[in-house]
Amino acid sequence: MIASIWNRIAAIANLWTFALFVLLFFGFNVFFFEPISKNYPRGGTLDINRYGFRAEEAPAVLRAFDNAGQLDTYRKQEYGDLFFPIAYSLMCAVAITGLGKSLRVPHWLVLVPFMAAIGDYVENISILCMINHYSETQTVPRTLATIGSAGSRVKWGFLIASLLIVLVLVALRLSSIKPHAAQ
Repeated sequence: MIASIWNRIAAIANLWTFALFVLLFFGFNVFFFEPISKNYPRGGTLDINRYGFRAEEAPAVLRAFDNAGQLDTYRKQEYGDLFFPIAYSLMCAVAITGLGKSLRVPHWLVLVPFMAAIGDYVENISILCMINHYSETQTVPRTLATIGSAGSRVKWGFLIASLLIVLVLVALRLSSIKPHAAQ
């Protein structure tokens, strides 16, 4: 299975594909997240809260959004955020396989960015459920907050690991380039 995933990503791994995913990554931030969040309450969303939010923070964050009249906007952001993990996980996976092809790295490394995306999906779906529940009852189920918090921490842990893997592979690739012999 891992070899299959590696081979599928390696088939598209080139500088142009990587550039496309980098553009998508920054495009999401500049054209989607920034404009939609400019009027958010102080403290921001649960998604970007210090490398994972704590379950007990969820009610206060949702209450702040509700008081600011931004709960529906936050809901729309979370629906849009369901596409973002695709961009960053493929960006990192393309970088890992592209660099890893010449370095002969373990193929399981390609799974790391996808684990971040899975954690992000758990986080986003839990937040959407919390927003919907809060809209109806003004309460946040502790179970949803705990699941969302765990997903958030998984996301950040694997996302940081993905970025570190890419940086290490870049350093290894640069150190393996031999200078041209003097003529």
